[in-house]
Amino acid sequence: MSRRTDKLTNELIQRYRLLKAVHVCYYNRLDVDVFFLGREFFSVTGDIMEGKPINYAQLQYLDEKQVEAYLKEDR
Repeated sequence: MSRRTDKLTNELIQRYRLLKAVHVCYYNRLDVDVFFLGREFFSVTGDIMEGKPINYAQLQYLDEKQVEAYLKEDR
């Protein structure tokens, strides 16, 4: 494979791992109303799919430390 293909593949894998971590962290928040949690979840996943960084300051239900801990554990 070419370098460009490898770079694209690695980026897609990183996005998938981040999506998986975000999904697990939101799924564990059973104490929150599904409507509000869903709106925030789909906003975050949309940003990830577009390649935008997650702005944790605007989020109410997702903790950056939980996501990072899950990503470290998942390796």
